[in-house]
Amino acid sequence: MAVLMLALVLASCGKSDVPSGMKRVESDFIEYEFFVPTAWNVDVSNGFAAASDASGRTVSMTQVTPESGYESIDDYYRNHYMKTLGDTFRGVTLTESYTENFQLGNVPACKYTLSFKIGDKEYTALQAVGAYKYHLYIFTYFATVENFEGGLESANKMIENIRF
Repeated sequence: MAVLMLALVLASCGKSDVPSGMKRVESDFIEYEFFVPTAWNVDVSNGFAAASDASGRTVSMTQVTPESGYESIDDYYRNHYMKTLGDTFRGVTLTESYTENFQLGNVPACKYTLSFKIGDKEYTALQAVGAYKYHLYIFTYFATVENFEGGLESANKMIENIRF
């Protein structure tokens, strides 16, 4: 009995409880805890965590190691990452930013809302960018303009529950 108890304690070390209504996204490639609503489909085949719901709302969590020379998360985002987005998507426009008093899970972060186009469809995205150790972690939630608000509460719950 004591051996079984010890095994259960050791198996649970380091993992947070799964928030109500969510499931853990697991992969050998990710070094953080990431939770999505239980009804969402998970994909970790590309080396990063991603999930989507039946309406096409999508979230992903990517890791980047920026070159030196950036003074802050906001400096990197505005002066490098936004250019990368502009090279990939049409009409990328930053509509809101929160650069203080925000967290990606349990680390300091910045939060951005932006719009862009893929083909003829207009999308809205929320990105939360946090620094942990030597990396930046970028949480992205995006959906068509008409579907964005309907998934925002779930996206914010995902952001709150990320653990490094």
